[in-house]
Amino acid sequence: MDAASRALRSLTAAGEVDLTSPWPLLCGALENLATGLWLCDGAGRIERRRRALSLGDEDMRDRQQHAG
Repeated sequence: MDAASRALRSLTAAGEVDLTSPWPLLCGALENLATGLWLCDGAGRIERRRRALSLGDEDMRDRQQHAG
């Protein structure tokens, strides 16, 4: 079980909150927020499209690498 799964289980199923549980969940939320801001912060439509395509390309490479 990864850190995010343990944190979510601790926060919901067990009904307890320790000092470390929220951090893995917060980390994932901040990463997504930062990515969204980076995508939208391009100077113009072409730059935003280039960033989105670049992110999609990186995602596909990661999927192929971890597919086996």
